[in-house]
Amino acid sequence: MAEEKTNQPEQQNIEQAEPVAVEETIEEVVDAEVLSEKEVLLRNELEEWQAKANEYLDGWQRARAEFANYKKRIDRDQAQVYQNASGSVIKRFLDVMDDLELALKTGLRKGMGLLGQMGSS
Repeated sequence: MAEEKTNQPEQQNIEQAEPVAVEETIEEVVDAEVLSEKEVLLRNELEEWQAKANEYLDGWQRARAEFANYKKRIDRDQAQVYQNASGSVIKRFLDVMDDLELALKTGLRKGMGLLGQMGSS
C-alpha cells in the first residue's frame, strides 16, 4: 500500500501537468493560426507588390526601347536629309564645273561669252 500511496501523488502531478501543457499547446496553435493568417496576408500583399513592380519594370523597359528606336529613326532621318542636301549642292556645283570646263576648252574669251549667255538665260 505504501507503494500505491507514493505512486498516487506522482500520478496526480502528471494529471495536473497535462492540462497545463494542453492549454499551452492550444495557445501555440491559436498563435500559429493567427501568425499563419498574417503570413498569408503578407504573402498576398507581397505578391501584389511584386506584380506591380514587374508591371512598372515592363513599362519602363518598353519606354526605353521605344526611345532607343526613336533615336535611331531620328539619326537615320537626319542622315537622309544631309545626304539629300549635299547631293543637291554637289549637283549645282557639277553644273557650274561643267560650264567652266566647257569655257576653258573653247577658249577663255569665247568661253567667258558663253558663260555670260548661260548666266543671263
